[in-house]
Amino acid sequence: MERSDSFGYWLRRRRKASDLTQQELANQTSCTVAMIRRIEADERRPSKELATRLANVLAVATDERPAFLLAARAEGRVDQLGLAAAPLVAAPSGALVARPHNLPAPPNALIGRERETAALCAQLHRPHSRLMTLTGPGGTGKTRLALQVAAALLADFVDGVWFVDLAPVSDAQLVLPVVSRALGLRDGGTGAHEHLVAYLQGKRLLLVLDNFEHMLPAAPQLAALLAALAELNLIVTSRAALHLRAEPELRGPAARSWLDQLDRDYDNLRAALQWSQASGELEVGLRLAGALHGLWVMRDHQRDGYKWLTELLRVANASVHDRVRGRALMVTASLARFFGENTLVEEFANEGLAIAGTLGDQSIRAWGLLQLGWNASQQGKLTSTLALLEESLQQFVACRRRSVRQGPDPRCDRVCLR
Repeated sequence: MERSDSFGYWLRRRRKASDLTQQELANQTSCTVAMIRRIEADERRPSKELATRLANVLAVATDERPAFLLAARAEGRVDQLGLAAAPLVAAPSGALVARPHNLPAPPNALIGRERETAALCAQLHRPHSRLMTLTGPGGTGKTRLALQVAAALLADFVDGVWFVDLAPVSDAQLVLPVVSRALGLRDGGTGAHEHLVAYLQGKRLLLVLDNFEHMLPAAPQLAALLAALAELNLIVTSRAALHLRAEPELRGPAARSWLDQLDRDYDNLRAALQWSQASGELEVGLRLAGALHGLWVMRDHQRDGYKWLTELLRVANASVHDRVRGRALMVTASLARFFGENTLVEEFANEGLAIAGTLGDQSIRAWGLLQLGWNASQQGKLTSTLALLEESLQQFVACRRRSVRQGPDPRCDRVCLR
């Protein structure tokens, strides 16, 4: 076979141009070094899934990938492929980073968002900070900012940075299978979660999940991945927060303005809570304290919010509607997790779940299971974590579907529409 027609020869030259040994290429594509040797000797052809992983690791340009996949499967011409790798993504410093990735080329230069880029990079460098959500209305540049940050962080992730566009996905149950395909994985005969965990175990990798706002019921699946994979990091763009524990957000101007306004009115809010307690208007106080969940978390007022909620719940009487009490219990459980109060998280969540059972409220039940799932993950109980988060996801999906069929359900507003 002429070298110009040899896919194996092309692969060997491209591997060497990428400064990879056969063993390193095998490790990064999850195959054996013997398989790489046989492909380079034209004794074997890669499967479609392995060819996709080879394209990712060898940084085959997006417009060249169809020709690459055909050539790899002996269905196209090798001489149509270039030997040079796709242009490496430039970090803000201007340094070029040789890491596997599938980041699309930025459509334009990013101007005036240097502070946000630096803040986001710094956040992901902090210990125990592996999830970052960029929220804001459509058209505010969330995707462009995520791509810039991902490029800046390439050097930190030896196993690559992978971009997954969820805009075409219509079912939250398909999120993990779509992520698997982006990584070049095929169905391994097990559940999508187990298959991904088996592949990603021990890998230091960043996933960028774009357009997550219509996939919010799948948020617990991300929580389960983070619990199982200590080296996995996530950047998520969404018009709404995921409401997962320790989920830092870089919000759009409208959201920041809202939080700033609440901060300016903080003394008035505390006065309103004091009035509700002193006057016996406990349901008003619980509604207000629960509705301020975002303020408590985003402006580091967790201790204050926890104090108000526990005090109001302690004196709440039969005049407080069970649904208000149930929602307040879930917010209290969420805040208790910031202080490592695992026992109290379980107590609050279980009390709220009992109320959800009486009322048949899927929204409260979904949040209660989510709190217990996170609690289990902090205690290293992986089996319990997966079971609780999967059931929580089912409840979120059911709540979302009901709101689509019947119109907005007040019980689901915080879950599905916020």
